[in-house]
Formats: sequence, structure tokens, C-alpha cells
Amino acid sequence: MNIRFESVDIEHFRSIDKALVQLNNQGTVIVKGINEYEDNATSNGSGKSSIFEAIIFAIFEETSSGEKDVANRILNSGYTITLVFYIDDDKYSICRQCKNNKTSVVFIKNGIDISARNKTDTNKLIVQTIGISKAIFLDSVFLSQNA
Repeated sequence: MNIRFESVDIEHFRSIDKALVQLNNQGTVIVKGINEYEDNATSNGSGKSSIFEAIIFAIFEETSSGEKDVANRILNSGYTITLVFYIDDDKYSICRQCKNNKTSVVFIKNGIDISARNKTDTNKLIVQTIGISKAIFLDSVFLSQNA
């Protein structure tokens, strides 16, 4: 099984207002941030780690540290994360949203909604489709800060 991440579209997640990050065919990438909200913080809190945390959150509905309250506190209007990826030749997307304190998830395969009957079952289907647990994902695909 070959997993390739294509893009992550992030809105109002943690310190990010809006960001669309193309992930396919990028090679080595340097992520540099600028904090525009706090005068004494140059890049701390600018959203560098949040890009990668959004990928983890899209798949597992929690960050690498287990955080589930991820809406941008300054904007205070919920969040939307859409992760697009391929497993072999099949194209998938996961869209997680929080609007008016209500969370939802939609799981698409090759343009068809394959979401289960509820969010819990859809979350299980996503992990089953990816084929690895959060712990293995964090140890093999993404190494979080302080790990």
C-alpha cells in the first residue's frame, strides 16, 4: 500500500487563519512562520506545527498530543480541515468541520461519499482505510515536537 498526501486545506485551526498547503512532489520543504498577532513572538505561534497537526487531526480527530479543542481562539468561529490523499490509485479526502460547536466528518473515495452512518463509525473507517494506528503514524510518518 502506497499513501501519498496531496494537499491540506486549513481554516481557523489552532493559530492558522487560512492555509492551503500542496504536499505532492515537494521534496524537502522548509516551513517558516511569521507571528503577526504578538509583537514579542517572531515565529512562535505562527502555525508551523499546526500544518502537520491538521493532517493528524484530519485522520484521527485529535492532535499528536491528544488535543481535540483546536478552533482558532482569536477567530472563534469553528474550523474546517480538508485532507486530500491517495492510497495506491484511489483518491480520498477527509473533511472535518466544527460549526456552532457541532463537529462533522465526511470521507470521500474517488468522488463518492463513503462516510459511515455516524461520526464514530466514519472515524473507524478512516483509520481502517489508512491501515495504521495513530501511534504508528506518529512514529513512522510524523515526529511531533518534544518527541
